[in-house]
Amino acid sequence: MPALAHIKITSFGFKYGKPSQANLLFDMRFIKNPYYLEQLRPLSGEEPAVAEFILAQSNARHFLSRFSEQLKEMLPGFLANGHDHETLVIAFGCTGGKHRSVCMAIECQKLVRAVLEELSLSSQVELQHRDLGRE
Repeated sequence: MPALAHIKITSFGFKYGKPSQANLLFDMRFIKNPYYLEQLRPLSGEEPAVAEFILAQSNARHFLSRFSEQLKEMLPGFLANGHDHETLVIAFGCTGGKHRSVCMAIECQKLVRAVLEELSLSSQVELQHRDLGRE
C-alpha cells in the first residue's frame, strides 16, 4: 500500500450532505451554535469573535484536548501503514458549515501540524471549507 502523503481537513454543513470521502467524521452540533447570536450570525468560524465564542465553551476545549491525544495515537499508524487512498480526510460538520465546523477544522489543522512536528512526522496538510459561503 502507498504511504499516506496528504492530510485533508474539511468543514461541511450537514444540510448539504456528508463528504463521501471522509475517513474520520466529527459532528460539531454538540457545541452551542453562534448562529443564534445576532452579532455572530453573519460572521464565519474564521472570524476571531466566532472562534472566541466557540472555544470559550468547555465541551469544545475538551473535545480538542481529547482529539489531540487521539491524533498522537492515529497519525503514526496512518503514516506508517499506508491507506487505501494516499489522503486521510478528516471532516468536521455542523448544521450549515459556517460557524462551528469551520472553527473546529481550523483548530484541527493546528493540532495536526503540532502533532506531526512533535512526533517528527511529515505529511502535507490541507484545509478546505466545503460549504462556507453557500448559504
